[in-house]
Amino acid sequence: MKKKERRRYSVTLIEMIIVMILIATITGALAYNYRGALDEGRAFRTKHTIERLEDILNLHVYNHPEDVSNLSQDWKTIVSQSALGSRGKDSKDLLYDGWGQLYQVTTVQEDGETMVRVSSKAFEQYQKKRGKK
Repeated sequence: MKKKERRRYSVTLIEMIIVMILIATITGALAYNYRGALDEGRAFRTKHTIERLEDILNLHVYNHPEDVSNLSQDWKTIVSQSALGSRGKDSKDLLYDGWGQLYQVTTVQEDGETMVRVSSKAFEQYQKKRGKK
């Protein structure tokens, strides 16, 4: 009796290289698209945090007009102690934009009232890069 010969199938080096190239190409395309999504997420978070900070600080200025002169230095303390800002460690999230940079706080006079404006250099650069303002 003759034994049936089994044919062994093995993966060749060329097949492995082709599969690795395909995986690298797909991963590269996904990573490129994912990076844009990360920047959009940072911008979204920054935009809404700016609005929240302006609300907190404008409310504080309305209730304590004597603090306007020191606001640009004391704004971090005001936010961390505010009931509208998340007290404790979460309030630190309000101090930094989506790129991890500290916000800039200034006061301006509008229609005879002092208004607080919060800005982020990284957010402004992102908007310029995207052609938005």
